[in-house]
Amino acid sequence: MINKFEVLLLMALLARRPGDRVRLALGTGAGLVVWLLVTDSPWWIGLLLAAVLAAEGITVIMSEPGAARRDMALSAGVAHHAIDPLAEDPVARVLELTDGAGADVAFECSSINAVLDQLFDAVKPAGVIVNVSIWSSPAKVDMQKLVLKEIDLRGTIGYVNDHPATIALVQEGKIDLEPFITARIALDRLVEDGFDTLIHRKETAVKIIVKPRGE
Repeated sequence: MINKFEVLLLMALLARRPGDRVRLALGTGAGLVVWLLVTDSPWWIGLLLAAVLAAEGITVIMSEPGAARRDMALSAGVAHHAIDPLAEDPVARVLELTDGAGADVAFECSSINAVLDQLFDAVKPAGVIVNVSIWSSPAKVDMQKLVLKEIDLRGTIGYVNDHPATIALVQEGKIDLEPFITARIALDRLVEDGFDTLIHRKETAVKIIVKPRGE
């Protein structure tokens, strides 16, 4: 799991600006029209990214339509606020939580244009948007908002030389891996307890550890 956190640590570092009092809105999916498109995405990317941000003392606001996922983010302590975008306006809620200022940084984790559009509205002027997801088709960007709000839109992929810092977050207890381990299984149970779990428990399954030598 360390390598996954290493990628996400790099993404968090890319969002930093010196002197920022950073709040972050994680866009993992929003709006009834995109709900069915989100359920098959690797939602745990947003969850683990939230863990990295929370470990750095950042206030995390997560938008997620799945109740079980919101509960998991809150119970794991990686999100301070979890918004149900089907029940309330995520942008209005972010503005309310930030006293009208907007988020300092927003992470796009869904590859859904409706979510990206909301992040442009949720960040403060001169705020940062980091695109985390891999898009299967070209995205439409509101260039007028990008220019008039002086938004900094960034892309990122991969990592380099971030392993020691990532390990330190776990060693120092800033990140607890246990909430993200769905199961520990033997190799001969890979299909039944591994793949089947990931396929049929997409709402909550995150990572499964396989022990080649059995239990």
